[in-house]
Amino acid sequence: MKNGKGIIEYINNNKILNCEFINNKREGKGIIKFKNNNDYIEIKFKNDKINEEGIYYYYNGDIYDGELDDNLNRNGNGILRYKNGLIYNGEWKNNEKNGKGIIYSNEDDYEIIIKNNQLFEEYKIKEIFKLNIKDYIFKGNFINNKKNGEGILYKRYNENFLFNDTIFIGEYKENKIEGEGIIHFINDNYFKGYWKNDNIDENKEYTLYTNKLKEIRKINLKYNWNKIISMEILNYNGNNIKNIPFTSNIK
Repeated sequence: MKNGKGIIEYINNNKILNCEFINNKREGKGIIKFKNNNDYIEIKFKNDKINEEGIYYYYNGDIYDGELDDNLNRNGNGILRYKNGLIYNGEWKNNEKNGKGIIYSNEDDYEIIIKNNQLFEEYKIKEIFKLNIKDYIFKGNFINNKKNGEGILYKRYNENFLFNDTIFIGEYKENKIEGEGIIHFINDNYFKGYWKNDNIDENKEYTLYTNKLKEIRKINLKYNWNKIISMEILNYNGNNIKNIPFTSNIK
């Protein structure tokens, strides 16, 4: 009968368990190491079963902290910190993001979201812009590891995006923007259009609302992924009003 610290090597699934045993049962803290890829898990056992949560260290530098099932799959709620700096905090099913979740890159930003969750749930745009969000946030629904359904995306300025402080609200399908969406700018301007396969659908009508021009029916634009590069603003008759890169400073 096993009692005290011990090591078990599982030949068939190529892993080694180092933990405490009481009356032949796994109990307390333990470490599971995988011999084929150097992954390892810090975990707790209770009465020979996994006690719900563990910390999974992946050989590629990713770290998962959250609920695990008996087969060591991510199931339930948990946080995955990617090596590239992005963090996912939300629901999991069979190792994939499934359900509600948040992607962010700054721990302080996550605390702001939780503290002001109602603003995000109700899309209170002006109030969200007043929050001291430092970087990138996506809050929405996931199915089989991909964004699906309505989501809200907040971006601060970066070298790959033309505008300062933008909020996108729209529909996602299989990780791509699909259907109606709105890009809000910090000065109350916003762009409304339709997306298809992650690009603006040029067959649909776009509308740009600004502080100066209440409503513009037609816009010629250059577009790449979710980055609007420039806009040629036309009036109702199709005559050119402006042909300049659109910035969030239009008054």
